Amino acid sequence: MNYKEDIERVTKRDYTDTYKPDNRNIQEILLLDRIYRDKGKPWLIVAMIEGSIGYHSAKHAEMIIDALLKNEYAGGGERCMACYQCDVVKMVFLDIQKMIDIESSDPKSRSYIKIKAMIENISKLLEMDTIQAMTFSAMYPTS
Repeated sequence: MNYKEDIERVTKRDYTDTYKPDNRNIQEILLLDRIYRDKGKPWLIVAMIEGSIGYHSAKHAEMIIDALLKNEYAGGGERCMACYQCDVVKMVFLDIQKMIDIESSDPKSRSYIKIKAMIENISKLLEMDTIQAMTFSAMYPTS
């Protein structure tokens, strides 16, 4: 499914504090739900890890996705505050857009191979304790 125009609408709009459900556009949450049903939770988690170059742990990414899908409070952390002015929805959709761009790139590229391996091994990432998750984040390959 092609989400390009819908995602672009979200990522091009003015910033707003979307930590709180009252400030969200329900159409954006429905779009996230469509992507979730089409791509799956592992794909979304990896999109957030890759989009943040390892800042988000798998568990933190999962917590944000789950909160948004339930339209509950979703704290995006320092990355969201500093880079997205507390617009957690925009942050997630920019991560999704990056993931879509990587998937449409050369299947032999390092980024493509990395995200496919992470999707296949997401259960291991979700099982990491706090120290393991911090270590993974610090060692995240950014090239």
